[in-house]
Amino acid sequence: MPNITPYDAGNLAIRPTEVGVESQAAAGRRLGAYGSQIAGAYERAGQNIGRAVKEAGDTAVAYADTQQINAGADQSSKMWANLEDSWNKTSSAADPHDPSTAKKWREEQLEPALSQFQEGFTTQKSQEWANRTVNSMRQHFFVQTEGEMSRIAKVAASNTAESMRDNLSAAALANPAGVSGLLQHVDDSLGSIVDSYPNIKGTDAAAAKLELGDKIKRAIAHGGALGAITNGGDPEAALAGYLKNPDVAKYVNATEEASMAKAARIQAKQNTLLATQIQNEQKRVAENNMHRFLNDSSTNNVVINPDGTINISSRFVEDVNAITKQFPNAPDAWRVKEQMGNWIKHQQDNPKGGVSDAGTVQQLDSRLFDADNPTTIMDLRRAQIMGKLSNRDFSMREGLIKDRDAEPIKDPTFKWATDQAKIAIEGNTPGTKLYAGGKYAAFMQKFQGEYLKESRSGTLPPNALDLTDENSLISKMLKPYRMNLGQSISANGGVGAPRPKPAPPPPGTPMVGM
Repeated sequence: MPNITPYDAGNLAIRPTEVGVESQAAAGRRLGAYGSQIAGAYERAGQNIGRAVKEAGDTAVAYADTQQINAGADQSSKMWANLEDSWNKTSSAADPHDPSTAKKWREEQLEPALSQFQEGFTTQKSQEWANRTVNSMRQHFFVQTEGEMSRIAKVAASNTAESMRDNLSAAALANPAGVSGLLQHVDDSLGSIVDSYPNIKGTDAAAAKLELGDKIKRAIAHGGALGAITNGGDPEAALAGYLKNPDVAKYVNATEEASMAKAARIQAKQNTLLATQIQNEQKRVAENNMHRFLNDSSTNNVVINPDGTINISSRFVEDVNAITKQFPNAPDAWRVKEQMGNWIKHQQDNPKGGVSDAGTVQQLDSRLFDADNPTTIMDLRRAQIMGKLSNRDFSMREGLIKDRDAEPIKDPTFKWATDQAKIAIEGNTPGTKLYAGGKYAAFMQKFQGEYLKESRSGTLPPNALDLTDENSLISKMLKPYRMNLGQSISANGGVGAPRPKPAPPPPGTPMVGM
């Protein structure tokens, strides 16, 4: 067998048990340090994750805030407009004496709308914004509703006070000696009037009483002064005696006294003139009202048929017979009644209305658009009564005049162009002008109606009155009414006669080619 030589490491002072323990301890120390590193890493990771979660949450909340506030702003503006409209409708029909109108509207309309509006907000910032918006709207509508009801009440109280002022100043004018009693009546009554409007509160009520009372009393004092001036035999003496009343003096200042004294000095001379002017004005108004009444009655109760016959209802006869009683101040009432009676009889005796007189028709037509003395419906009626205007010619011109007066055409070019159209229809040589059987009036009735129609609708062309343009409105409508060549030669002096010149147009108007 081979010999195995043993190897002796010698004494290395290594104790197996101690080496093993130490190696385990070192390993533990290494693991502890590593564990601490791991724990630190987890802690830092947790902090980062928490921060990220928080930031993500904050971003989501901020987005919700913005979204809800933006939507709320749009909704609140619409709600505000709806509430304004609701309150306007309520206040426009409100009783100025009712103190509960504003409160009732706020409880039934405003508050439910505000509560519903607040329900749509879920974030803290959007809720805070909604609360501020609601409080602002609540404050606005409280001030507005209370203020509006106060204003309505003040207007109503003022209207009542104005009626009181007018009545009492008229009483003072009739009896200046009773002014002190009238002034006392204001103190006794005005407070009750203002107090009957509970929407006028506190200092507003006190101010309204003072302001309205002062206005009424001043009106009474002036009414009494004018009464003394106009009713006294000696205006100056009467005024001086009136102003000695201590109840009156506080409501008439020095300037007003001087003005009234001056009025008193000249009043005696003016009384007669003033009375005459008033009387003349009353006559003029009565005359105009009478003619307007007859024209309206004629329109409603007299019908001219296409064949020239006329139907007169019994109501028109009754209206004619009543004008002297209905308009006693109209100077021509009796004469017009007689004329209209003759006209009615003439129509009954001449069912077909007779034949027009050429000279009368020309005279009436020449003034249809005269600026100073235009033909009136009464002018037509007089000619009809005299048997010089047929029913058909009357009806045509009556419609023309009504259109003319209802909507006057103020363009000077219109007057000039229609004058030239009249020449084209009738001629223009003095003494030889032809009567064209009412062709001018017929033309004007159609042309004026079409001109007004297009003018109202905004479709009137710029060349509407240009007689040099064959395609203009007036040229096209005039074409069927122009006199023929033979009539034109006769009306203008015969063959070889000089061509008459048309009247010069207004500045800037195109010349008419005849």
